[in-house]
Amino acid sequence: LHFSWTAPADDGGDVIVGYKVELSDDGGASWSVVSNNSGDPSALFTVENVDNGTSYVARFSAINRDGAGSPLTLLQAAVPRTVPDAPTGPVATGLGPGQIELTWVAPIDN
Repeated sequence: LHFSWTAPADDGGDVIVGYKVELSDDGGASWSVVSNNSGDPSALFTVENVDNGTSYVARFSAINRDGAGSPLTLLQAAVPRTVPDAPTGPVATGLGPGQIELTWVAPIDN
């Protein structure tokens, strides 16, 4: 999952040195820390090793030398891509010696 956000207007009087990144797979009822400090002041972060098809909510806290500020919660869920469903309705039709025609219906969720 790739996230980007707008850095806070108020840095607390010191430069931002990174972001604490947390992820929730239950709509924000509980949080898992993905990174205590990204070590990067840019407002970009990639979360790896997530489950395809699972809905995630993320929150980010700016960090300066005094610690982490209040989190910004991304309210819109992010769902990583997943593999498509299987095609359906395969039909094999004999066309002649050594020839067949195969047809099928494309998956609904691709």
